[in-house]
Amino acid sequence: MQRILLVCLLFASSLIEGATDENAYRQWRTALFDALAQTKDANDYLALYLLSGHESASDGLLQRAYATGGGNAKVLWTVAVASQCPTECEQSAAAARDLVKADSGNALAWLTLAYVVERDAGITKEVVESLKKAVKAPRLHDYGFNLMQTMIAAAGRVPISAAAIAAAPSRPGSAEEFQLHHGDGSVTVASHVVMEWLDQGCSSHGSMLDAPAAAACAAAKDGRKLGDSLATLPADSEAGKRLREQLHTVLVANAVGSAKIRLQLYAGSTSEEEFTARLAQILGH
Repeated sequence: MQRILLVCLLFASSLIEGATDENAYRQWRTALFDALAQTKDANDYLALYLLSGHESASDGLLQRAYATGGGNAKVLWTVAVASQCPTECEQSAAAARDLVKADSGNALAWLTLAYVVERDAGITKEVVESLKKAVKAPRLHDYGFNLMQTMIAAAGRVPISAAAIAAAPSRPGSAEEFQLHHGDGSVTVASHVVMEWLDQGCSSHGSMLDAPAAAACAAAKDGRKLGDSLATLPADSEAGKRLREQLHTVLVANAVGSAKIRLQLYAGSTSEEEFTARLAQILGH
């Protein structure tokens, strides 16, 4: 009887401990959201939007980021890509037009404008001109990397307890790993959709392009060799192959204790390509 009672007490204790851990994680998440919301900063509203996922309030958070962001390229690009037609076509195009003003040297900005306008209105003069501007741009930078940086930095704003880490859905082994896992949420707003549109011939309606439009699309597609991420680089390009090899090195390397290194490299890198190359060099030795 005493043994049965002891087992029951231990089981009840484990349930209470589990509930406490879950409460600790929820409390941390609430504290983080409160801290980010109080700053009234576009980057923090953007982080809140990404961290919220598909929660009902997430669209409102993106609108706050848009309203306060001014010329923030990350915010403008996210609004342009995430705003859905037919209800938000005008907002999507407006954000994309502001984006090319804020970051005119980035081909992805011009490709995004071409994509959202064509998605709404088909091939227009603005679409063709945007494709031509993408060809002339000196770089093709993936904003997705900046979103990852924003989320990772935001997750580190509020210290997390061991109990909250233990209850986190990602099951991290440390506070650093927990912070890094928040970067994954940025894939919900990714450049893949624009790149796929480009690869499929710059037409989301299945319509045939005339010769000038087809030429502009082909030239813009060739410009992908300037990309700085797996999403933007052509898979068969030398840079694309090199990036995949470096990622393989990172994945197979003994990454014990590397979370701190990754955090430092995310903060100090300007692109996925640079981050991966630096991390592969460190972990490959």
